[in-house]
Amino acid sequence: MVADRTRTLGADHADTLATRHSYAHWTGKAGDPATARELYKQLVADGTRALGADHADTLATRHEDAHWTGEAGDAATARDLCTALVADQARVFEPDHPGGRITRENHVRWTEAARNSES
Repeated sequence: MVADRTRTLGADHADTLATRHSYAHWTGKAGDPATARELYKQLVADGTRALGADHADTLATRHEDAHWTGEAGDAATARDLCTALVADQARVFEPDHPGGRITRENHVRWTEAARNSES
């Protein structure tokens, strides 16, 4: 489906990006967090270029990138990705936006996991 959307709509079309997002998500859920991380890493770059750094879909993709980075075993990088994302979400969203709250909770999770892996 990703190939079909890319061919018919173009690589930068919002629907193509959304399909890639779903594919990356289900790749991780199927037990391959490392591949999901790589798919999201590329999708962050493409979404930023196509939609802009402050677009809600780009911010959501960055959240997933941090999540799957942590799930792939790199808690310190997940923490760092969350740190940057929390700051950007605070600038873009209202203070009580659910996406910001979830990212802050995940920041705590990956900070604790990174601390535990360093000890």
